Amino acid sequence: RVLCVDGDATPYTLYSRVPFDTRVELEGLREGDACVSHGRLLSSDLSIAVGEEGERGYVTADACIELEITAVSRRVSMPTTALYSTAYEMTPRYRDLHYYRPLGLSMGHYSVSGSRARVDCDATEALSVCDAHGRVEVGAVTAEGGRAVVSGRVLCDVILAEPPTGDGCRPTLTSATVECPFRIESDLRVEAGAQFVCHASLIEARGRLEEKMLAVDCEIALWVRAHEKKTMRILAFAEPAGALPTKEACKLRGVYPGKG
Repeated sequence: RVLCVDGDATPYTLYSRVPFDTRVELEGLREGDACVSHGRLLSSDLSIAVGEEGERGYVTADACIELEITAVSRRVSMPTTALYSTAYEMTPRYRDLHYYRPLGLSMGHYSVSGSRARVDCDATEALSVCDAHGRVEVGAVTAEGGRAVVSGRVLCDVILAEPPTGDGCRPTLTSATVECPFRIESDLRVEAGAQFVCHASLIEARGRLEEKMLAVDCEIALWVRAHEKKTMRILAFAEPAGALPTKEACKLRGVYPGKG
């Protein structure tokens, strides 16, 4: 999104959607495995080439994005049984292994609105809205009523155009910040005690001038993942309870695997 000014005209905004296709190498990933990706814009750089003698001019934007990819694979393990074993008296030592059991993932787009009195943000003389942008702040994610509920706010900066202060002057640009609180109930079904990871980003913001209010309508994207912390008692190591025999006679028996 580029805010442009042509001479003394009212500023306006250019919009462009830039498609991309990138390949990321993930070790062990196979065809048919499931992948989920979340992206966010880190920085952007803009350059303008003015055309001369009938040539077209160009506005070039370079963007740096960050991608977070989660891959889920399903594996079938075929265990084997011992063909020969000898039992010894051992003294085991155990430890606690902490791990996180995934409970589910939810992704969605949601609409958020907010408003602020024009007199409070010094926008009583504004004639039009040139642009709106901002950021999303996630406050908390909780499990309520069997669902994951995300609360937070959108801080939206609105660029406004006011009348020129004199002849031959350009319109004056001002800005105002509108806070849009939200509380969104996602479609992720969880129970109490679940822990969450949440990413949020602002897709689009639109500002509008009303008689006494400056209103903002936003579209945000939420990515919520739930997991449960578990503890498993596992064998750390085992020590022989006594001296091991140095030599033992044994018989070997061949086993041919069959059905069952």
